[in-house]
Amino acid sequence: MAISRELYRERRNKNLCTTCGEPAQANKAMCLKHAKRILEKQRATTNKRISQGLCSMCGKNPPAPRRERCQQCLDVKKLDSKINRTPLIRQRIKNGLCTSCGKSKTTPNKLCDECSQKYNASARLKEQQRKIDNLCTKCGENPPKINRRKCLSCLEIDRQWRNQPEIINKTRGKRQKLKQEVMNKYGGKCNCCGIKELSFLNIDHVNGNGRAHLKSIDKEGGHRFYRWLLANDSSSEFQVLCFNCNMSKHLSGGTCAHKLNTFGV
Repeated sequence: MAISRELYRERRNKNLCTTCGEPAQANKAMCLKHAKRILEKQRATTNKRISQGLCSMCGKNPPAPRRERCQQCLDVKKLDSKINRTPLIRQRIKNGLCTSCGKSKTTPNKLCDECSQKYNASARLKEQQRKIDNLCTKCGENPPKINRRKCLSCLEIDRQWRNQPEIINKTRGKRQKLKQEVMNKYGGKCNCCGIKELSFLNIDHVNGNGRAHLKSIDKEGGHRFYRWLLANDSSSEFQVLCFNCNMSKHLSGGTCAHKLNTFGV
């Protein structure tokens, strides 16, 4: 039964259910009973429209490819999100809340663990579908460049973003911190000569075959390999060496010149 605008506002101001006048849920317009009823009705309408091949929002137009809403409703949602949701997201970031659900989180990320898992799963499915359709995995509009996942336009946008001085410095700082954590895990100094200068150090495969190992774990070295090392307990398979000792070990057939007590290789 419809109610007048005045009665609606009165109930809202008194924190009462706008439908029945009973106490409403905290920060909600309805009591739990009527909120569930409205939700069930909305879900039934949505499922009916989807089964009929119509937009789940307006129920008038066919949906966009691989979407439940038509392109017009998607554009409206995007504009509404930009106008109304952006201030909300900024406020949640300021308060240390999840930007998606608004609940408290234990990680420094923008999303809580639950929302992060949902987002990652959705992003992976979207990326896989775009690969199947031979489209850019970022914009989903243009074909990708040969042997790449993104189109030329998106690759250029990424390049310009990465080359900003503040981004370069931020990325370099994060990777230096990551490298320091890995080196500390394996002793923090060269296992042969004892040098501790971080810029001289790198991770060595004790038994060799480093290239084959990196290929087997699908890592290219660098920060990706460092993250893998922190997540896996393989202390007996790796060691810290400086670049000189690592090269000397390679040229000497597996043993550094320091340990061979020679001055050349």
